[in-house]
Amino acid sequence: MKQTHTSGPWKVYISEDSIMVGNDQGESGVEVVTEWEPQYADGRDEANARLIAAAPEMHGALQNVAAHFDFVGEEDEAVAAAVRALLARIDGGQ
Repeated sequence: MKQTHTSGPWKVYISEDSIMVGNDQGESGVEVVTEWEPQYADGRDEANARLIAAAPEMHGALQNVAAHFDFVGEEDEAVAAAVRALLARIDGGQ
């Protein structure tokens, strides 16, 4: 399947008033938090940005898990179905 998201790896960029996630290739990034004030931060904004930044790696790991399920028995079918459903959502399916 063709990759439609910004290529990874992604990094978190924190400025004095925002938190962004993007890559080093200069491709478009995402502003995760606008009008950010570090003095009032409780760590959740940064944690959310780190989770978002890990998305390309998590996507690759899920693809590997789904490929592994092609070789396992029925006892893992519920987990395999959940992984495949999540991958479909990530890749733009239903």
